[in-house]
Amino acid sequence: MQFGHLFWQQTPDFSMPHDVRLNQVLDLATGCEDAGFDSIWFAEQHFTNYGYSPNPVLIATAAAQRTRRVRIGLSIVVLPLWNPVRLAEDLALLDIFSNGRLDVGIGKGYQHIAFRGLGVDIDTRQARFEESLDVLLRAWTTDELQLAGPTWVTQQAVNVLPKPVQRPHPPIWVAVTSDDNIRWAATTDFHVFGSANWVTNQRGLSDHELYLQERRAAGRSDDRWSYALNRQTRVLAQGEDRDEAWRVFADRCRYTFRLARRLRRDTVRYERGIVHSDVIEDEPTDAELRERTLFGTPDEIAERVVKLHATLDTDLIITQMDFGGAPHEEVRRSVELFGTEVIPAVRSALPAETR
Repeated sequence: MQFGHLFWQQTPDFSMPHDVRLNQVLDLATGCEDAGFDSIWFAEQHFTNYGYSPNPVLIATAAAQRTRRVRIGLSIVVLPLWNPVRLAEDLALLDIFSNGRLDVGIGKGYQHIAFRGLGVDIDTRQARFEESLDVLLRAWTTDELQLAGPTWVTQQAVNVLPKPVQRPHPPIWVAVTSDDNIRWAATTDFHVFGSANWVTNQRGLSDHELYLQERRAAGRSDDRWSYALNRQTRVLAQGEDRDEAWRVFADRCRYTFRLARRLRRDTVRYERGIVHSDVIEDEPTDAELRERTLFGTPDEIAERVVKLHATLDTDLIITQMDFGGAPHEEVRRSVELFGTEVIPAVRSALPAETR
């Protein structure tokens, strides 16, 4: 059982200087390592207060230079927005600078603002994703790369250098948000990200069953399943006002949900980078939030995680604590409590072979 933390620099009103906010992220990255987390993950976000993380490779490289043990993950690189040859070069450098600690999460993207702002037609994202993934893998595993389109064309064969430390390439994780994505992922040996934050236990179980069914149909081994589950998290310190902490935490979760839904549906009110968090009809109730988040004392959260592992067979929980305007010191304390109390409690409760 592994534990990670996801960063995407969410800043509701831009009141904090960008350099201060980004240095907070690096401070938390080292805090995660010190607390005992296994991995830290960095998202790609463009042009809005939902998160400014336009180049997760650069941020991850900075974090890699400040850490020694934790895995360095990208969750996710939006492949249709990148030149895949340049990306292959950049990721190989990151794998080298991190001494082979890189995990690469990839996805198609969904935010219309990002595609428009970078001049890419969002309707081409599936084709660009498939083409770019093929280029990425070939760039890492061959000494002669020649591209003939449809999107990317090289005028001569080239050897993409350097190659990653991890051979044949760093572990690949794919974001799955539909049954079709799961069916495709089951035909590969890539690892899987469940739908971030909003997966119910029942949906997660259905995803797991579909994945295994498709792998067996393709004649692949069941033991390749590696399923990461994202959960917004708040660990309560002793003596905290539980009701007030829940009210604030739930508001932050709903804020994030509103922005994500509006960005996906392209129904945002957007002004100079601010996406307004207008109430939407299908936002989660308190009961739904309690099921889909990790909130409570260290013992309560540890018990929840053990149940999630038993129900969904997840082997990586990725927490999200730094979101919705949460104060830095509160997040730092929550990270420390999760690492020093929740993680040991979970591992002591699990069978030895899954710890």
